[in-house]
Amino acid sequence: MSDRDTELEQLKARVAELEAQPQSNDLEWLRTSNVFKRAELATNPTFLRWNAIIVLGGIALFFGIPILHLILSK
Repeated sequence: MSDRDTELEQLKARVAELEAQPQSNDLEWLRTSNVFKRAELATNPTFLRWNAIIVLGGIALFFGIPILHLILSK
């Protein structure tokens, strides 16, 4: 049991040591990750403009086709 306790204490010390070290690649990982790329894309004015056009076009089709069908079916 004492060997297990010793090993557990060593592992806890190693975890604490690793957590205390600054990670220089964390910011670089964020810059190269898909999360950052998607955030850049979502704030791009061109993307927002095209997204609005697509959404409004979809809404127009969703409501326009049934209305057009009602008008033409009479």
